[in-house]
Amino acid sequence: LGNSLGGGASLRTALDYPDRVGKLVLMGPGGAHRPVFSPTPAEGIKLLGQVAAAPSRETVEAFLRVMVYDQKWITDELIEERVSAALDPENRQGLVRTMSSFAEARAGELWRELDRIPHPTLLFWGRDDRTLPLDGAFLALQQLPDARLHVFPRCAHWAQLEHREAFDRLTIDFLENG
Repeated sequence: LGNSLGGGASLRTALDYPDRVGKLVLMGPGGAHRPVFSPTPAEGIKLLGQVAAAPSRETVEAFLRVMVYDQKWITDELIEERVSAALDPENRQGLVRTMSSFAEARAGELWRELDRIPHPTLLFWGRDDRTLPLDGAFLALQQLPDARLHVFPRCAHWAQLEHREAFDRLTIDFLENG
């Protein structure tokens, strides 16, 4: 199970260690996304780059606000928690490495290997995702041999948060029944 970069890590695990994976549940997975109509990099990726380059309350808040459709999820407490994390020197180094790994990942382009993942896969996407826009989901849906896609309306990049009950219900049903 993985969201965004964690989704890409889940896909890489399925490719490198297929015997350790039974099924995949992915929310807007990085690496499986190949936009057809949306410009790249998307707004959320640009904002993440700004956080990596100059973390501040303003850059972190702007990034967080792109992650959700319903702004009620972006509380002062969440912003402060994320600003604190973004300013931590170890976290900053990790974010800089992550951003630089995006360039390295493009060299391998994980999406080119999706047809080698035989595992049943449930993809979730937010219709209003401004980090990995929905049009990028269709390549993953086409390439993964055993994939299904659920698109949530009024939802951005954090489907598991914005539609928690439906997400949980669909995930449990998929894991128990396929």
